[in-house]
Parts: sequence; structure tokens; C-alpha cells
Amino acid sequence: MNRVFRPYLWLIRLIGVLIPRRLRSDWQQEWEAELRHREALLAEWDRLKWQTKLDLLRRSTSAFWDALWMQTYRWEDEMFQDLRFGARMLLKHKGFTFVAVLSLALGIGANTAIFSLVDAVLLKLLPVKNPQELVALDSFNHRGEQRNFSHPVFTSLRMNTQAFSGIFAAVDGTTTMEVTGPELSLQPENADVQLVSGEYFQVLGVEAVVGRAITSADDQSPGAHPVAMLSYSFWQRRCGGDVSVIGQTIRVKDHPFTVIGVTPRGFFGEAVGRAPDIWAPLMMEPVLDRGFSYLGDANTGWLRIMARLEPGISERQAETALTLSLEQLKTDSTDLGKSARHIAKIEVSQGGQGLPEFRKRFAQPLRILMAVVGLVLLIACANIANLLLARGTARQKEVAVRLAIGAGRFRLIRQFFTESLLLAGAGGALGLLFAWFGSRVLLTLVSEDSVPLPIDLTPNIRILGFTLALSLFTALLFGLAPAIIITRQEVSAALKGTASVRPRLSLSRPLVVVQVAVSLLLLSGAGLFVQTLRNLRTVNLGFAAEQVIQARINPQASGYKPEQLPGLYQRLHERLNSASGVRSASLSSNGFRTGSSRTCCIAVEGYTHRADEDREIQTFSVTPGYFDTIGLPLLMGRDFSPQEVSTKPGDSPKVAIINETMARYYFGEASPLGRRFGWGDQSVKYDFEIVGVVKDANYGNLRGRTRSLIYFLAQGGTLLVVRAAEESSGLLAAIRQEIQAVDKSLEIVGIQTAPQLLSQALIQEQMLAKLSSFFSLLALLLACIGLCGLMSYDVARRTREIGIRMALGARGLNVLTMVLRETLLLVVIGLVIGLAAAVSTMKLIDALLFGLQPTDPLTLTLATLLLLVVAALAGSIPARRAARVDPMVALRHE
Repeated sequence: MNRVFRPYLWLIRLIGVLIPRRLRSDWQQEWEAELRHREALLAEWDRLKWQTKLDLLRRSTSAFWDALWMQTYRWEDEMFQDLRFGARMLLKHKGFTFVAVLSLALGIGANTAIFSLVDAVLLKLLPVKNPQELVALDSFNHRGEQRNFSHPVFTSLRMNTQAFSGIFAAVDGTTTMEVTGPELSLQPENADVQLVSGEYFQVLGVEAVVGRAITSADDQSPGAHPVAMLSYSFWQRRCGGDVSVIGQTIRVKDHPFTVIGVTPRGFFGEAVGRAPDIWAPLMMEPVLDRGFSYLGDANTGWLRIMARLEPGISERQAETALTLSLEQLKTDSTDLGKSARHIAKIEVSQGGQGLPEFRKRFAQPLRILMAVVGLVLLIACANIANLLLARGTARQKEVAVRLAIGAGRFRLIRQFFTESLLLAGAGGALGLLFAWFGSRVLLTLVSEDSVPLPIDLTPNIRILGFTLALSLFTALLFGLAPAIIITRQEVSAALKGTASVRPRLSLSRPLVVVQVAVSLLLLSGAGLFVQTLRNLRTVNLGFAAEQVIQARINPQASGYKPEQLPGLYQRLHERLNSASGVRSASLSSNGFRTGSSRTCCIAVEGYTHRADEDREIQTFSVTPGYFDTIGLPLLMGRDFSPQEVSTKPGDSPKVAIINETMARYYFGEASPLGRRFGWGDQSVKYDFEIVGVVKDANYGNLRGRTRSLIYFLAQGGTLLVVRAAEESSGLLAAIRQEIQAVDKSLEIVGIQTAPQLLSQALIQEQMLAKLSSFFSLLALLLACIGLCGLMSYDVARRTREIGIRMALGARGLNVLTMVLRETLLLVVIGLVIGLAAAVSTMKLIDALLFGLQPTDPLTLTLATLLLLVVAALAGSIPARRAARVDPMVALRHE
């Protein structure tokens, strides 16, 4: 080959792959002619000139590389031969190909769908500048509970901590607000708004694609800079991507905001699982809440903090610096120092993937589902391996002929494995389509309502690489062993048709045993998750939740002053109680799944508190009739009386009702009625009298133990609790209308029934129960198909033997029993292995279970019986076929 082309070998080789083989054969002929010429020169070596000898030596060295090059061409030719032949064989057996590709597509698609969610939630870094430098700050109280930061604490940490190049705060979550914009021809719509400090975009390293980002100058004084930054998707969806939006005005909750910029495509903020439409400065909070503000409140935690580390500073060093700042802050004599003293520690964690709450919530369930779909794929691979073994037996004569005419065994193994690669490739390609649809179904399942979480599941290089690697791995898993077994035979015996049948305990039977064992493992896990979901759904909440509706309002954000609230609460109470379909209505500060207030430190008259005793108590403020509205029984004493409610704030009688857990803890068997309690450590005023005891109620912590709870009398509350006369969900629109009839401008945060709230609390359990059940049933189906296929092949292989048995007097029932016995033997072996695996591995999911043990006997028994019955039905199909064999036909069978 001309040495001019040698520096461009990669290009020549690429062209060689693309051009037809007959053109490459011309190059091969040219190289062979060159080789013969060099051999002729070598024969006359002694008569050659030294220049010719040097040239011949150079050309001989070049010939070595040319030989390697031509060998590469030969391998390419053989590869294309294998691919063409394999494709023809798969198209020739369309039924086999369809079943194999569909099985692989389901398995690979399920794995890719789950991995897409794992990638988005657990693996991806935030789409910001150098995300590995970001850290998240978390504060913990003395009980070890994570708490948000107040704005004064954030301001102090920002000023006194030198370990960070930048630090920002953002409201924990987004708020849905009505957004209009006549200048932009926007129709009113609800948008998710997040308030952030001025350093937010600078610390994250995010620049606007249009306009500019919010800066510290926009966040200096309350209400001074009504500016907003739009997300890219909101800009495209509502503004059509018009750059003239910059400088225009939109109205958020009827307040004008100037649009100053648009975030880059794909940016969703600092936390996975939410994606604000609009960002505004933190100092605009009083404007959006109509004068009400937490900015100066040191005791209210409502902000999350993230920071960017200074170069050379580690997370531990930053944590040490924060601890020093916190200790200095605790010495402050103001409310800020008092609030800081409730913070036990501040932890610094890696923040490159965003805030960790969403990841922590779904990390273990997603890992479990990855293991589940991996086992389903294993069963699918075992099925295809059995199909390949059965199909290879039918091709024994073909293999023998090819071996007899000189084909090497490695060449045949490569040919059969190439067919497996084609199957895996087709299954992987179809699996990507299944994964695209399945990942969105999964996203809906992990969302708390019908609107999917804003998580980007677009296929990327990592997902495509995972699918490719998984396809190659499955090809090795189901294709290599059958290829080796099929090509291991005696040529002469196969050509004569006297090749011995495979031994009874060949690879096929162990594969079926493995399928049964894995299916039992998956069925047992699914049963545990389903039972856990049922147990949580049937938890005794203590009150009649079926017909309870909760509506949260925000009077302060609607412009109400404290002196106006009693009148508002009275009008709402009267309006709702007179509404059609409402049995009763009341107001409270908290309710089901809304959290509760906590007050420290209780002091009970006549009770001696230990030094290490937890004295923080949960508290609710309720109006008279609250217990009757939610159906919470009064065990002793009396309810609050309407006459006790005063129109003056803080002027109500100091009476309280406690739950039975608190009554038992502080008073034992004695009656708590008339007993008194107060707050503090020294000079305690025991000015609250206990007038009643109600049954324990579970307000959303379904897995936790019931804590002591005190109900105080209140004039009203921001939570409207309604008891419907009939089915509750049909009353939601009517309640909204009744609230708006009292005040059209009153902000309604949300209206939901207690069953809806309960369902939202069980999102994780529902996802695990549904998906594990689906995949375990799919595994059971695949295992039964594999069992049925194996026994059908076994019956076909032994047709002559069965005919002889029946000719000698065996009845159809005897043959049926024989085949079923062999079938059930495989199933029983698989069940024993599966039970052992279930007992040893189910302990890994103990933390996700509720109300039962990982080795729950009932669940394991039901899973075993289900698998045994279904497997027996699957095995009966080939058994009945064997029982109907005609002896005369069987004796003539080849």
C-alpha cells in the first residue's frame, strides 16, 4: 500500500468498512501481488544492490503491518457475514424472534425506566456552574429534628462566616400564585413562585439567557425592588419566547413586578422535584403577603440555605466555622440569640445534587425497584436461554455439517452469539421506547397529585450508555452458554442422526429452578409491600376521616389585620355551617397532615420533671365543636363552650383539653380533670386548667407513636374543618364558593379531603406496592412460560418414549402424572431455594414495612401457594398433551 496513505489509516479503515466488499478484494489482490514480488526478490538476494536490499527490508516491514491490516478486513468481512446470516435466521423464525425481543424489551425497558428516575433523582448534578463546590446547610434542634432557618439567623451567618465564597437563602418550596400581565396578553394563570435572596443566582453561577439575574441590590429593603425572573419554560409557554418581555410588567397576586430576566433552559432551582415559574427577591415577601412578614421574626424557620465553599475549604472546616458563628450568636441577649439557642448544631452536606430531602425520601424505594426489575430481566434472560437451547437442538445437524466442512468451533460460537447480540440490540431499541413511556408513568406514581413532578427524564448519554451496556450484558447472559453447549457435539453421531439426547439435568432445568426461586422472592416482597400499604391505610386515626374536608386560608396575605380576624372567623363559621351538604364546620390552627405547633417547656402541677425529660408538647388551637366536626370522641370532661370564646385577642379562659397519651403520662390512672399546668422552669404560673380528655388522634405521622397533645381554645384559625353529610369529594367546589362568598379576595391555599391527604401521605408505599406487584406478576408469567416451554420441549423430545410406554399398557393418567411429577419437582426445588432467599434477604426492606415482620409467615405462605398453583396449571398444558399421544404415531416419530 502506498506509504503516502499511511498517516491516514483511520480514514482508510473507515472507508473500508463502508465500501462494498468486492472493491476491497481488489486491494487484497494488489497486496498479494506485491507479496509475490517481494518473495521473488528474496530468492535473488545475493545479486541485489544494497539500495534494493534496503528498500526490500523497508517493504517487508511494511508488509507485516499490511498483513495485520488485511486480517482486520477479514474479520470485518466475517462480522458482516455473521450479521447477515444471523438476521436471516431470526427473520426465518419470526415467532421465536418476536417472543425473545418482546421479553427483552420489557426487561430492558423496565430497567431503563427505573434508571431514568434514579439518574434524575440520585445521580444528576444541578445544572449550574461547578456544582461540586456547593453545600447545603441544615440546622437541627436538641431532639435531632431538622429545622429551617429564620431570616435573622441567615443574615447573621452570612455576615459572620468566612468559609464560603457566597451564601444564599430561599423559601423552602414554592407558592402557587395568580399571575396576570396585560402588557404581555397573558391570561390569568396559577404559577409557582419562589422568593430567594439576592445572592441566589450569583452563588449558583446561573446567568440569564435574556436580560439579567436578580442581584443583592434587588434585595436590600422590604418591597423596594418589585422585580421578577422567569423560568425558560414559563417564558416559552406564556410569552412565546419573546425577548421584548424584558422590562414589561406582570402582576403577581395583583402586585406589579418588572420582568428583568429569563433563566437558562433546564434550570429548575436548588432542589430536585420542584421547578418555580417565577423567582422574586426575598424582600418582596411583605408585599405578596399584604404587610405580613417573617423577615424580622427570629423564631420562625422558613428558609433553606446553600453556599459555595471557598477554594481549599472542606465541608468539615466549613461546619467548624459555622459552629463558632452559632456559639457567638447564642450569646446575643436579643430574640436572635434566644432563637439560636434552640439550634443544637448546623451540618454541612454536599449540595451539588441540590437539597437532599427528595433524594432521601425516594432513594431506598428506587434502589429496591432497580433490584426488582433486574431480577425480572434475569428471568427473561433465562427464558430466552431455554428457547435458544431448544432451538439449538433442532439445529444440531446444521452445526455438524458446518463442523464437518471445516468451520472452527469458535467460529460457530461467534455466529450463534451474533444472533444473541441482534436479539439484545432489537430488545434494547424497543426497550428504550417502553422506557420513555414507563418513566413518565413512574413520575406520575411518585407525584402527590395528578400533575407529574417537574423532573427532566429526557434520555441522555448516561441513560443511553446504561441501555447499551445492559443490552450487551443480557446478550452475554442468555447467549453465551447456549452457544457453547450447542456447538459441543460429536460430528459423526450428529450426521448419522444418532446423537445422544442431552442429559435430564441439563442447563434448561436449573434455569427453570432459578426462575421459580426468583419469582417467589419477588412475590414475597410484593406481598409485604401490599400488606404494609393495607396496614397503613387501616391505621386507626382516632377520628372519622372519611367525610372530613380541610381548607387552608391565609388572611394575613389577604390584608386582614389582627383585630379584623374574629369577625372573619365568625362569618366563615356561620356560612359553612349553613351550607348545603355540610353537617358541621369549625376552625383550628392545625389538622391532618398540616403539622402542629410545639411549645416548651411544660410544667404540670404536682409532677416532678426529670432533668433530661423532653418537655416539648404538641399544641392545637381549636374552636368549640371541633371534636364533634372531626368525630373525635371525648373520653371524660367537657368540650369548649361557645360562651367561653372572647372577641378580644388573648382574653379567652385558660382552659385546655388533652389527649389520652398525655393523661396517662402525667397522671397515670388518676383523673386529670381540674389539674393545672403552666410553662417554664422557675416561678411557674399554673394558670391552665384541664377540662377534658379526648381520644388519641393520628394527624399524619402514620408510622410514628402518638405524642402528648394539648388543645387550646381559640377564636378561630386558618384551617377550616368541614364534616360532609355524604361523600366528601363532591363538596370541594361548594366549600370554595362559600369561602369566596364571605370574601372574594380571601386567599385559599388549598382544599382537600382527609382521604386525599391520606393517599398523598402514602405515595411511597403505593409506588412500591403497585410496581412490585406488577413486576412480580410479570416475573411469575415469564417463569410459567419458561416452565411450560421446557416441559413442552421435553414432551416433544420424549414422544417416542411416551408412545412405547402407552403401547406397553400405560394409561393417559399415568403419563399425565409422570409429567406433572417432573414439573412439580422443579417447582418445589425452586420454592425451597426461593424461601431460603426470601428469609435471608427480606430483612433489607424491614425499614419500609409496617405492622408485620420481613419473614411474615402468612405472606410467604400465600406467595408459595400462588406460585405452586400457577406453576401446576402451566405444567398441566404439556402434561395433557403428553397424555393424548397416539402410540402408533409416537412409534413412527423420529
